[in-house]
Amino acid sequence: MRPALTAVILVAGRGTRLRELQHAPKCLLEIGGAALLDRYVRGLDALGIPMVIVAGYRANEVRAHLDRL
Repeated sequence: MRPALTAVILVAGRGTRLRELQHAPKCLLEIGGAALLDRYVRGLDALGIPMVIVAGYRANEVRAHLDRL
């Protein structure tokens, strides 16, 4: 029997090195039409892995984005 897995996604950083590309949190940076966070959430969901998302920097924007997702 496999142990239960839960993914923890940390989206608490500012992404200061990406300032020229993005003014929102790093996890919301779009690559190929999808935010990095979207890719993580959809991939884990497709595998049936539950997740906990820990938001820090501009957490309200991250929550709003997840609500739309």
